[in-house]
Amino acid sequence: MEKIKLLVKVLEKPLLNDPIMISGVPDSGLVAKITIDYLIPSLKAKPFIELYSYGFSPQVLVKKDGLDLVKGVLYYVKRDSDRDIILFTADEQPRLPEAAYDICSNVLDIVKELGVKLVYTVGASITGIFVEKPKVYGVATNSKLLPELEKIGIFIMNQGTITWMNGLMLGLTKLKEMEGIFISAETSGYIPDAKAARAIVKKLNDLLNLNLNLEGFKEMIDEMEKNIKNIKEYQSYKEEPVEKKPSEFYK
Repeated sequence: MEKIKLLVKVLEKPLLNDPIMISGVPDSGLVAKITIDYLIPSLKAKPFIELYSYGFSPQVLVKKDGLDLVKGVLYYVKRDSDRDIILFTADEQPRLPEAAYDICSNVLDIVKELGVKLVYTVGASITGIFVEKPKVYGVATNSKLLPELEKIGIFIMNQGTITWMNGLMLGLTKLKEMEGIFISAETSGYIPDAKAARAIVKKLNDLLNLNLNLEGFKEMIDEMEKNIKNIKEYQSYKEEPVEKKPSEFYK
């Protein structure tokens, strides 16, 4: 099979201090995407690499400032008193498994060269129901990393699967002689879930001393609550018994 082609466009070559990476691409409830999209402006992250893959959908995104191809982007965050941070996200998941492997492998090679030894990936833990306070789960490639997660109230996963790029990025760290941690939050999976994303950001705040204000989630959560209310009202309407009238015969 022909190798999936990947174009890497370098915007800047930052010098980073012992960086870690946080990665998340669109998944159920868009939990990972909302998480990273919240971190980018909050941490004043700067893009430094764009990745274009034949595995992404053949389409152009129309934006306020023009047109753009579907892509993945690496951002960096310089911090004075702590480890620097790299963020990775993409407009979508690739359509082909080969492309998912190719993109994840290339991203890990790039960030490893910049000094990354620890990679966090984030995502959804699908419940199929709406929850008021999403639980946060975690798993790591090295059991020595688990006590740090448990200490801040993250439940440790002991079964299940983590699919597509949010799982692959984690799994491939082992092949690259790196370490990885996956953090997920409960979501119904039906609608964009800002509550789940907020729960993850709160834990990242604790783990990485991000000192972020979570008030920016309020508007998204208010909109989410309206959508949930509409869905529940519609479901109730569909479940209401229909009164059956006795058959009448024409005389």
